[in-house]
Amino acid sequence: MHQFHFFSVIYQNKAQMKFILKYIKAIPALVLIAALASCGQPKDLNFGLVHNVNVKSFTTGGITIEATLPIENPNGYRIKAQNADVSVLAGNKEIARIKQNLPVTLPGNSKGEYTINATISVGSGSIMSLMSVFNSNADLNLNGTARISSFLVHRDVQIHQTGVQNYLKPIISGMKLF
Repeated sequence: MHQFHFFSVIYQNKAQMKFILKYIKAIPALVLIAALASCGQPKDLNFGLVHNVNVKSFTTGGITIEATLPIENPNGYRIKAQNADVSVLAGNKEIARIKQNLPVTLPGNSKGEYTINATISVGSGSIMSLMSVFNSNADLNLNGTARISSFLVHRDVQIHQTGVQNYLKPIISGMKLF
């Protein structure tokens, strides 16, 4: 009798395991549905003024800098920004190109200061002509792309910003000290 009872318990546990396994198999699908449901249109990031600019290297290929940039991520999820490639324009003329060297990860619903590492390449001209444009009252604009990633979503976003001369002045000030 004890033997029969033992096998009946094993059979019941096996049936319960099949029932549990059926639901465990559904968990990845539920996680995917929840992730996709939370991937609405992301809110824009908010940027502060660049500060603590340090020139890391100065070569014929460009100037590598490290700077601190306050960024607010109002989204409820982590965002990773990488591969930014932006033209600095004075009017319609490209005077420099800024390429992000290292990715930056922003936690969800966060506000903080992040270290940005980038290389600034000068367009047709020298560093001195670039500095003279920055020191003039010319309106400077940014135009380019960046790769934004969050969980399962990866997309290239367009960057269009006008009147950025005040944001970029600390970079030029940092280069003057070099």
